[in-house]
Amino acid sequence: MRRPLLRCRGRRTRELIEKLLGEQFAGVLVTDFYTAYNWYAGLHQRRWAHLLRETHDLVAANPTDL
Repeated sequence: MRRPLLRCRGRRTRELIEKLLGEQFAGVLVTDFYTAYNWYAGLHQRRWAHLLRETHDLVAANPTDL
């Protein structure tokens, strides 16, 4: 089964994302941590590279919390 891939470049807004996905979208939304995607109530996966970067930054900012 082929699954569609949408890639947004440039300015991303909630309205643009909703329009691109359409009302029938029921798949897994794979994104970075940009808040314009947070409205999506379905399955949501964050990109691994972004998660690693955020985790690294969090540890660097709080080294005594380990």
